[in-house]
Amino acid sequence: MTDSWVETTSIGTFRSEDLAKPDHAFRYNRFIYRTLGKHLSNGGMGAVYELERRDEETGVVEQVVGKVFHSNYLYQLRTDEVTRRDHHNNLAAMARIAAIEHPNILPTYVSAPIADNYLFVTPRMGMTLLESISKHNLTPRARTKLLVQALEGLATLHAARLVHRDFTLRNILVDEGANVAYVFDFDLAMSLDDV
Repeated sequence: MTDSWVETTSIGTFRSEDLAKPDHAFRYNRFIYRTLGKHLSNGGMGAVYELERRDEETGVVEQVVGKVFHSNYLYQLRTDEVTRRDHHNNLAAMARIAAIEHPNILPTYVSAPIADNYLFVTPRMGMTLLESISKHNLTPRARTKLLVQALEGLATLHAARLVHRDFTLRNILVDEGANVAYVFDFDLAMSLDDV
């Protein structure tokens, strides 16, 4: 991998397969995002890859992750009207969530269509609350504190008439020190206005 932060593509021509290759760079607002070519995990609806982003004003580099939908889900979107409707409603809910600033909701840096998929970029966090319980040997009090933080984030979503629909210990991220919890993974989120 090089240390180059030169744009090699635009977000509109960026493809999901580019996430698996290092050194593809695109601009989104005042940031340059660069792929590292590292696949991190697969979820029920998508694949997650490691990226970096650099603030063009300050030069600060941050580790982030990018998520795209699995190809079988994209096929369903093309062939199933119900899936297509739910997906449209979900993207609208995710856009609303991205606009919410709360210390316990994982920020969404990018939520945009790309050439062949849809890309979501968020900060890279240490681990889920479930993983953190054993790794950090969390006391019952520390577990409860983190869960309450996540519930505060969830309550903020509910106040905005948004429902997560997949709230579990696996969908709560914690920072490296296991001090702050963040609700994330909004793939199934819906607005109560669409229910």
